[in-house]
Amino acid sequence: YNQALPLRRAVGDRRGEATTLNNIGLVLGEKQKALEFYNQAVPLYRAVGDRSGEATTLNNIGKVYSALGEKQKALEYLNQALPLN
Repeated sequence: YNQALPLRRAVGDRRGEATTLNNIGLVLGEKQKALEFYNQAVPLYRAVGDRSGEATTLNNIGKVYSALGEKQKALEYLNQALPLN
């Protein structure tokens, strides 16, 4: 994934960049670092109008917060994802 990210950025593939960021977040074992990648992906999905990708990433953020025990914050992100799905 680390090789794909600069290439996608170089060619201006914002949807692909967002997908790569989301995928990096999925495979990371460190939850805080995963959140950093997810939070970079969300505005890119929004910019290209990819509601499905945005919803998936918001859902992933919610899962991370839930795993961290931050249930209220998890619920906020899951509720943002719901209407997008």
